[in-house]
This record gives sequence, structure tokens and C-alpha cells, in this order.
Amino acid sequence: MIFQDTRQSICLVGFTEPNDVRKIRPFTSKHPDRQILIAAIASFGKGLHTTPKNLPALFERDPDIGPTDPSVQNILYFSTDRQSDLLDQLCHVTQSAEGRLDAIFLNMPWPSVEDLETFRWEYENVQLFLKIGPEAYGLVKNSPRMLSRKLKRYQGIIEKVVLKPRERGRYEPFDTYQISDIINTLFNDNWYEIAFAGGLDSADLKFIGELLDDYPGLGVFAYRKLLNEDRLFRIEKAIELLENLLGIYAGK
Repeated sequence: MIFQDTRQSICLVGFTEPNDVRKIRPFTSKHPDRQILIAAIASFGKGLHTTPKNLPALFERDPDIGPTDPSVQNILYFSTDRQSDLLDQLCHVTQSAEGRLDAIFLNMPWPSVEDLETFRWEYENVQLFLKIGPEAYGLVKNSPRMLSRKLKRYQGIIEKVVLKPRERGRYEPFDTYQISDIINTLFNDNWYEIAFAGGLDSADLKFIGELLDDYPGLGVFAYRKLLNEDRLFRIEKAIELLENLLGIYAGK
């Protein structure tokens, strides 16, 4: 079965410096048929929250690209361990971006449908991406069919589903079989786009290429291996992966 969606996206998570964003921007003009997502990180937990202070500068619109060019999007990778006031948190981080935020990537298990629906009503131009991590997948008994049914509750609210159904060991190969099983089940739910993640870097190009052979419309999200041991973003690793992924997509 071939995944027919042609809206391919590459998301690089962890940007903290505007200068690093500027190094990525030229790729968008060279590859207008790809959507490059530039993601910063925000989190709420134990009464504290962390949002990059330079978020507006980080997400500054490039005058050569324009504010509505779909080939580049500003994303916030958002985590929280306190969903009781999720709506307030989402509104806070959106306001922090001063109108320059295109989407929020929800890194949490099954957030409140009601909160997300209200948020989209207030911020209709900010899209929502939902990560299906190990905890979220476990809550549907690791069943692709139950996952598909659960996701229907979010129809009309989220635009992209990002699959990372299990944690991956440092030297463990990428599990293309499990991801393929899930994608095949979700195939008919064409109201959202599908992407995948899982500790990806340039060492995983073989596995990424195999997935894209069958599902050429899949998006790719990368985060953990773009950071160094101090959890600081490495722009050189991001550029290396981006160049390799663009090459793979070009061959499909």
C-alpha cells in the first residue's frame, strides 16, 4: 500500500539562536516543494515554564520568503506534565511568539479535546500537531486500530500526527515494521498528515529511505540526536540531516 499524501515536511527541533535559523532559511528557496519546519522548545512542569526569551526574534519572518510561504513554518515543540490548565499554557506560549507562530507540536499523551478545540477557536491560524509517543500508544493498548479510533476525536482540530510509538535504545536500529503497521491502519484517515520521529539522524538514512519508498508523503521529525551532551542544539548536525533528507525526497 502506498501513502499518497504529497505534503512532505521536515521538522528540525531545538533551535535557540536566530543565527542558526538564518542558516536553514536558504534551503527553503532551493526546495519550495518541501515544507521545512523550524522548531523551538517550550515546556511547563511543576509550576514552572520555559519558553525561549528570544522567541519573536527566532521566528522573525524572512522578507525574502514572506509571511505566508508554506515552504517554511515556525513551530513550538511543547511539553507539559500539568494538563489541568493546558488551554492557558497554550495561549501563553502563542502570545509569547507575537504572531509569528505557525503551529504547536503537542508532546503529551492525549490532551483534552475540549481545550484544543477552544484554542483553535481563539487562534485559528495556529495549527496543532499531535505526537503519538510510547505513553499515548500504550493507552490504546499498542493497537493501530484503537489508535485510529481514538484519533477520530481530534478530527478538525489537529493537522498532523507524529508517530514515535516506542523509545529507542542508543544503538538500536529504527523499527520500520511497527511504524509501517500503524501507517497502513491510518491510511484511510486522510484528514490529517502523517510524520514519524524516533531519535533520527544521518545514520538512519537507510531506514528512512525504506519507509519513504512505500510512503513518499511521510514527514520526518528530528530532535534528540540534534542536541549535544549538554542538550544544546547543533546546527551542523541539523544541516547535515536536512541535506540528506532533501536528497532522499528528491529521489522518490
